[in-house]
Amino acid sequence: LDPASVGAFALMFDGSEALCTAECLEAFEPLFDLSKRREDWAPVSLVFAGGRDFREFILDSKNPDLKKLQQLCLGALKDDEAGMMVREMLPEANARLIKEVSYLTGNHPYLLNVLLDEIIEYNLVRNLRAAADNAGMRLEPLFENIWMAFDRGRGVHYRGSYAAPEHALMQVLMEMGEYGCTAKQAEREVGLRPLKEFADFLVSCAVVERVMRDGQYVLQAKSMLWNDWYRQRISR
Repeated sequence: LDPASVGAFALMFDGSEALCTAECLEAFEPLFDLSKRREDWAPVSLVFAGGRDFREFILDSKNPDLKKLQQLCLGALKDDEAGMMVREMLPEANARLIKEVSYLTGNHPYLLNVLLDEIIEYNLVRNLRAAADNAGMRLEPLFENIWMAFDRGRGVHYRGSYAAPEHALMQVLMEMGEYGCTAKQAEREVGLRPLKEFADFLVSCAVVERVMRDGQYVLQAKSMLWNDWYRQRISR
């Protein structure tokens, strides 16, 4: 191919957990060197898509280039942004429906899309509970994958501060409701500290949102689709 005909491009590596080995560290060096080139045939950026194992591999690495990888997560939309998305897909939506959809999805764009798709496909504007049940079934594989990242084969099925830290924090934030709490407040409730690493993990999974309020970062567990599924899963 003529490089001039290709144009700017990025290299994306999905399932980057496969790179979390000492042997693969040798492969990163030429990749980072390639991304620093300014020639037309070089990528403008490298994108590594991965889960918890890859994130922790980066944090624990001594490689300065790996440490520079910026973690970007698909988080919740602002209320007005979510409202625009709902009205775009459901022009007849009133303020009450938008509020209920926001409550169920926590304004997460993917959950919004799944729920709205169910409402439109089966004409469930007046039966949001049925739409939520349908969406919950479609989201089951996603939620199971998030659970696997949470649980790591430990088989947690109990509640409270005796649970693993990420589970204990998740449960406290659900009890706090939409108002949420700071990490320090959560540490007092759970009886464990520090919880920042686990809070960062919950945010990266998009099951918890971190927002600024009164000059402090507040953690909120606002997605009822996930929260309801989690409550059932933790009780098995």
